[in-house]
Amino acid sequence: MKKGKFCAFSDLAAVLVAAACLCGCESEAKNPVAINPIDINYRFSQIKNEAPRREAADPEIILYKDKYYLFASKSGGYWQSDDLANWQYIKFPKGFPTENYAPTVAEINGEIVFFVSGLDCFWTTSDPENAVWKRVKIDYPRRDTDPALFKDDDGRVYIYYGCSPKDPIMGVEVDPKNNYKMIGEPVALIGHEFKTNGWEKSGENNQDDRSGWNEGANMIKRGGKYYLQYAAPGTQWRNYADGVYVSDKPLGKFVYQKSSPFSQKRGGFIGGAGHGGTFKDKFGNYWHVASMLVGVHHGFERRLGLFPAFFDAKGEMHAIAEFTDRPFEIPQKKFDFSKSAPSKNWNLLSYKKAAKASSSEEKFPPENAADEQIETWWSAKSGNKGERLEIDLGGICKISAIHVNFADEGFNVYDGDEVPIYRYKIFASKDGKSWTQICDESQNQKDSPHSLKVLPKAQSARFVAIENAADMQGGKFSISGLRVFGISGARKPAKVENLEAKRDPADPRNVEISWDETPNAEGYILSWGAEPNKQHSQMTLRQNSFKGSFLNIGSPYYFSARAFNSAGEGKSSDTKEAK
Repeated sequence: MKKGKFCAFSDLAAVLVAAACLCGCESEAKNPVAINPIDINYRFSQIKNEAPRREAADPEIILYKDKYYLFASKSGGYWQSDDLANWQYIKFPKGFPTENYAPTVAEINGEIVFFVSGLDCFWTTSDPENAVWKRVKIDYPRRDTDPALFKDDDGRVYIYYGCSPKDPIMGVEVDPKNNYKMIGEPVALIGHEFKTNGWEKSGENNQDDRSGWNEGANMIKRGGKYYLQYAAPGTQWRNYADGVYVSDKPLGKFVYQKSSPFSQKRGGFIGGAGHGGTFKDKFGNYWHVASMLVGVHHGFERRLGLFPAFFDAKGEMHAIAEFTDRPFEIPQKKFDFSKSAPSKNWNLLSYKKAAKASSSEEKFPPENAADEQIETWWSAKSGNKGERLEIDLGGICKISAIHVNFADEGFNVYDGDEVPIYRYKIFASKDGKSWTQICDESQNQKDSPHSLKVLPKAQSARFVAIENAADMQGGKFSISGLRVFGISGARKPAKVENLEAKRDPADPRNVEISWDETPNAEGYILSWGAEPNKQHSQMTLRQNSFKGSFLNIGSPYYFSARAFNSAGEGKSSDTKEAK
C-alpha cells in the first residue's frame, strides 16, 4: 500500500489493559483491570510476499529500577510500565536487531542485558526509558535459537537454549567477567519425552504420535530451586503450553514436574500460553507472560498474554490462564493466587447473541463478532464513517465493560506503513431505539487493537452498538470480538452431574471426559490436576465432553467441570479420577 492516506498513530502504545480512563473517567476498581490478549501496538510484519499480519511473541518482562519492561519478538521496540497496567512503547535505536526471534533479558552488573536468537553480541542499557543502548561484543561462540539469560544469586550467569523437534534444551555457564566466554561445554537438560508426556505430541489436539517442538527456555529461581521452563508442541496451535523441570543446581540434574504443563490455555476467545517468561512483581507476586495465537493469515500471527502464577506448598509451579480472557484485576499488593484468582466476576453477556450491521462482507457476517473466536470476524463493506455493529443481549443486563477487538480486514499494511487507526463510539440502549453514548473514542490516537473499556458505573441495557466515527482509507471497519461483560438476569446453571473420565488403557496419554448436558448452560469449565484438590489446569468448552491426548504417563489425573452462562457459574461436579 501507499503511505500517506491513513490517520497516523502516535508512538504511544495502547495499554496492556484498560482502566476506565480510556472512556474518560475513573474506574470503580482500585486495581487496574486486565484482559487478554495484552492490548499493545502489535507491529505489522515486514514480509511483503505474505499476507499482512500483526505479530508479537516469545515475551519476557523484567522489573528494573522499579519499572517493568516488556520485550517480544518482531516488535521494533519494547514497552515500559509502572504498574503492569499502562504500557508505553519505546522504539529500539537504529541498528538494533529488531527482526530476530525470541529476545531474552537479565539484569547483570546493574544493567539490562539483551540477547536474541542468532546474535553474536549483547546489547546493554542502564537507561532503557530513553532507549540508550550500547552494543557489546562477546566471546560466546554459539548462535543459539531461543536463548534465555539467567543470573544466579551468586552472580554466575547461564545461557539456556534450544528450538527443535529432536534436539534437547541445553544449558551452559558463561563468564560475565571475561566477555561471556563459555565455562565448560553445553549440557543437555530437557529431552523430547512425547512418548510419556502427551502434551508434547504434535498436532492441534496432540493427536499425532510424534514429537512437537521443544523450545523457548526460561529460568527462574525460588526457594533454592531452579525452575527450567520450556514450550511445546508448537506455536501454531492453541495447545501451545509451557512445562517445567526442577533442580537443586542451575545445570541439573532436572526432574520433570508431573503436573506440567503449568501454563496452558486451549479454549475461550483466544488460546495459547507457551514460550514465555516468569517474573516477580514489585509486591512479590509471580506472573507468567506468554505467546497466544490468532494464526489465520500466518501460523506466526500471534499476540501476548499475562497470567497470574504461583508456587504451591510442595513448590510446584502453576499459572492461571483460562479465565484471563475475561476481565481481571492486577493487584497492587501481595496477593495469594493459589487461593483465588483476581477475577472481576463479570460474566460474558454477548456469546452467540443476535447481531446485525450496517453492512457486511459475505465471508464476515455480524455473528462472527459474538462467537468467542478471535480467529473469525465481522467486516463492514467499507471503512466509512457510520459503519455500525449492534448486539442484542436478549434482555436487560448490567454492563460493566466492553472488550473491542479489531480485525484489520482489507488493510494491506506492512511495517513502515502508516497503520489503520480505529476511531469509534459505543452506545447502549434498553429498547434498540433510544441510544445513550457510553464511550467516545472518536478522537483516538492510539494503536489499540484489543481495547477493554471499563465503564465508570454499570449501565442497564439490552443492546450495545459500536459505530465507526472516522473514514478509514484502504481497509474496512472490522471486529473479531465485541465482547460485553457484566451481569444478566438469567438463572445460573445447575451443578454438573455424572462426570466420567476414562483413560485409554492402551495409551494412558489419551483421555475421554463427558458429563450430562446442563440446562441453561452456555459452556463449561473443565478443571484437572494431579491431585484432587489441585485442579489448577482449566479449559473452556462449549460442549459437555472432551477427548484428547495430553496426559502424562505415570501421573494420576482428577477432573471436575462446572457450567456457566451470562448469570455466572454453577456448582462444580464431583471430582473423578481418570482411570
